[in-house]
Amino acid sequence: MSPGTAAAAVPARLTPPPALPPRVPFVYILGAGHSGSTLLTLLLGSHPRICTIGEVKAPAIGAPDEYPCSCGERIAACRFWRELSREVAARGARLDIAGGATDIRRAPTAYLRRLLRPLHRGPAVEAIRDAALRLSPEWRGFLDRFQTLHAAVVTAACTITGKDVFVDSSKTGVQLKYLLANPRLDVKVIRLVRDGRGVSLSYRASEGFTFEAGARAWRRANEEADSVVAALPRERWYDLRYETLCREPEATLAALAAFIGVEPLDLRAYSAGPIQHVLGNNKARLRADEIRLDERWRRTLTPEDLHLFDRVAGDVNRRYGYDG
Repeated sequence: MSPGTAAAAVPARLTPPPALPPRVPFVYILGAGHSGSTLLTLLLGSHPRICTIGEVKAPAIGAPDEYPCSCGERIAACRFWRELSREVAARGARLDIAGGATDIRRAPTAYLRRLLRPLHRGPAVEAIRDAALRLSPEWRGFLDRFQTLHAAVVTAACTITGKDVFVDSSKTGVQLKYLLANPRLDVKVIRLVRDGRGVSLSYRASEGFTFEAGARAWRRANEEADSVVAALPRERWYDLRYETLCREPEATLAALAAFIGVEPLDLRAYSAGPIQHVLGNNKARLRADEIRLDERWRRTLTPEDLHLFDRVAGDVNRRYGYDG
């Protein structure tokens, strides 16, 4: 893709963007990795009222000169990211996309990082974590900077794109815990689940995990997600299966739009939508006819793999309705 093409992908602001409310509508995708969040993010981000930059907590992208934006340009050369940095700076924050400031776990001291590393584990454990965090003199300032930066990123992205709802596909539960406490964000959660056998296979293929390690990672991530949403009012989160999204995309997206509070997405216009600028994937665009269910695990996993998965995480998988 040429630089000129990428530059044209940033919408021209011919009319002022809509005025944002004091609390910006913010949708967080929560769940294990490799569960379909890229597909869901790109679908939602093509809606005329929804913007996204993918995983705001910024996965380990390394040098921005090397990491590709989903538009095809490197982050450092992408016009959208340069404009986003300027808008964030105008709001009193600094967007260092490779520096970790958008990830709550990358705190400035070893003490804070140690406390923020464990997964979310329910009210009692979280109360202990909170009490220990308050013992650090650096905690309050770091948390304030974290919340200010996220509010700045969200409002800046909405301003640039002329949209008024923001989607974050960061997925982790501890990150979400502190976003729920951000006074500038009106947070709703999409609780995304995929059959753990498919996710474990993806962890093995993409991350180099052993199959057992992938199954354990899938189980821990979903147990964390369940712990977070258990404390939320039911109207604040939506329970979504990856398989349902792929089999029934129009009906699923209509239900998600109603949950978020926007008009339904027209899938006929999806593949013709604007190029997006998304972290956490390398796909500039998916066509509507590419929304197809990935169940390679059914023909790839051996009986030994399936037995191992059942021993490690089968009970959780069945609780989500995956019996076959």
